[in-house]
Amino acid sequence: MSEKIKIGGILIKKNLCMMQITGVENRPGSAAKVFQIFSAKRASLEFISESRNPDGLGSITVCISAKFCPVIEKFEKKIQKYAHPDKIFRHPQVVMITIYGPHFGDEPSIASSLCQALAKCDVNIHGISTAINSVTCVIDSSDLNSANDAMVTVFKTPD
Repeated sequence: MSEKIKIGGILIKKNLCMMQITGVENRPGSAAKVFQIFSAKRASLEFISESRNPDGLGSITVCISAKFCPVIEKFEKKIQKYAHPDKIFRHPQVVMITIYGPHFGDEPSIASSLCQALAKCDVNIHGISTAINSVTCVIDSSDLNSANDAMVTVFKTPD
């Protein structure tokens, strides 16, 4: 077995629901319109990923507390009204797994190692985001134990 990759730790955020908003007009202020809908209801965005597609439209993925899942249709209606997306997909029971540590630029294999470990356990990633010292994956809540097992085989956290 190869040597484990040293990281600072693993964070897990449970009880989330995810929305993937596709086909949003990609222009200044489009993401702000979507984010304002959530902030008006005091729903913190725990995860944000936004990108532009080759067709010129944008995709926005967010995770919010599961306590808002019962009223998610209200969010969807407002998003439809103000952002005019092509589609909105829901994933009602997800968790975020974040690995963090030193500057990940010093260890270029962290993201690929995480994704490979999850794939070996048949854990599908619904969303992924990085920062200077972290990688966050959004997965189904039902896959949390498998994901945890996968991560401890690849990463070493401080004792």
